[in-house]
Amino acid sequence: MSKLNASSQVQLVSQAMGHALVQAARLPQVQTEREFTLTLPDGRVLSWYEYGDPNGRPVLTLDNLGAAVPDHTFFDGWYREKGLRMIMIVRPGYGISTYKKNFEFRDFADDILALCQHLKIQRPPMAAYCGGGPYALCAAATHPEIFERLGILASTVPIEHFELDKLDRLHKMFLQLFRRDPRLFVLMGRLGLRGVQHAPEKYFAKLAKSLCQHDQDVLGNPDLLSRLIKCMRRSHFQGAKILIDEYLRLQFPWKVDLGDITIPVIHWHGEDDRIISIGSARGLASEIPGVKFRSFAGMGRFMIYAVWEDFLSELLELPAATENG
Repeated sequence: MSKLNASSQVQLVSQAMGHALVQAARLPQVQTEREFTLTLPDGRVLSWYEYGDPNGRPVLTLDNLGAAVPDHTFFDGWYREKGLRMIMIVRPGYGISTYKKNFEFRDFADDILALCQHLKIQRPPMAAYCGGGPYALCAAATHPEIFERLGILASTVPIEHFELDKLDRLHKMFLQLFRRDPRLFVLMGRLGLRGVQHAPEKYFAKLAKSLCQHDQDVLGNPDLLSRLIKCMRRSHFQGAKILIDEYLRLQFPWKVDLGDITIPVIHWHGEDDRIISIGSARGLASEIPGVKFRSFAGMGRFMIYAVWEDFLSELLELPAATENG
């Protein structure tokens, strides 16, 4: 542990995976789906899950901040019916994808390209939800050859578009803590995440109180809530440090010009989102050339289960980008 500068056994395992020493690693019994792995050129492990038709049309996807929504098994039958091979990429620090210090949104493009080359996929569509949005947008801006089209649903936004006064109580408190003292934010974040891991039902019940009615209905649905908790526990195999990292990452500029995006993009957002306001979403949309933006009355942060199939259908019907953008 000393030689690898690891402060816990989990970090030690992650470091070992990053050096390709445990390629056959498996998660605890909570794991029910196969997590595929690839060793990247720098020695890190990148993992992903696959759903739907294994011989179908490849579609890349990225899930939310926290890597717990959606549970793609919920849509598996529909994916098969539509002939889609959904490939959910696990970001560094989640699942068994090796954590990387000082990772930025724009850095993930190289990992996505490596996976596409490994799977022999050329210019697939990308559908990103919530916290996956910044990674997908930055990849599209910096590597125009990576996707043929992009869809972002309820995406988080650059810090310059955040409307702090329209946040729910819990997230407003987090951002106020960060702006007062980032060290205090990290400390309180760690304590809060311990509570979430110990009693997730209690946390989500508390969170729901400050969200719109549609989000309350999702978090109050026993099946959807159990799926969220299952995915959360699976994703946080290495600990919850990555969740704090991603929150911190959102407090700084993305260092990418979204005006460089040349592929077709659709952007959907709920008008009653209490975490990323509709005004914030429109601010993001204003930076994306030619974006097709749609807003949905009464919908909030967890709109994905209600609209995901329609969202993917519209995305896949877009005219594809050419090789030259």
